[in-house]
Amino acid sequence: MDLGTVPAGRMKNLVTLESPRLRMRPFVPADADAVFRYRSHAEVMRYIPSGADETIEDTQKVLDGYREHQEKYGFSKWAVVLQETGELIGDSGLLLLEDGPDFELGYRLAREYWGKGLATECGGAWLEAAFSSFGLERVVAFAHPDNAAPIRVMTKLGMRFERHARFYGMDSVLCSLDAADRDVS
Repeated sequence: MDLGTVPAGRMKNLVTLESPRLRMRPFVPADADAVFRYRSHAEVMRYIPSGADETIEDTQKVLDGYREHQEKYGFSKWAVVLQETGELIGDSGLLLLEDGPDFELGYRLAREYWGKGLATECGGAWLEAAFSSFGLERVVAFAHPDNAAPIRVMTKLGMRFERHARFYGMDSVLCSLDAADRDVS
């Protein structure tokens, strides 16, 4: 299978993902203000090549890109919402990595939700969906080498170090997980 494609019909019925504490759903236009709150936070965006959003228009452009990806592939980065309160606290999901052919798992949470296991929780839900619902053969994730927390999350999710590389102009650690190698116990 070409890793830059998703088998036809695999994604039609999936409109949300859930984990014990989180619900992930596609973004809607009304989410822009909540997204801007964490995407404009310098510490949250410290290791993101594009840097912090300076205006709500910057955030809306990002959300437009997520919607386009959603229309093309059936999934994208989605809103991460606390099940208990309904509060939008971040984004997570799968995007086609620059120049393909792999899909990248990404997760970003508002600062006050770091260190609670939520990135691992939503990342695990996305990996399950990637392999079981979307029929992907492989998923990658990358992080700046100095950004230890997401690298720990990748390891907890069963991803393995693959190589050092540059993505979006940033030195990165690339980890991957193949469908055949995932722990299904």
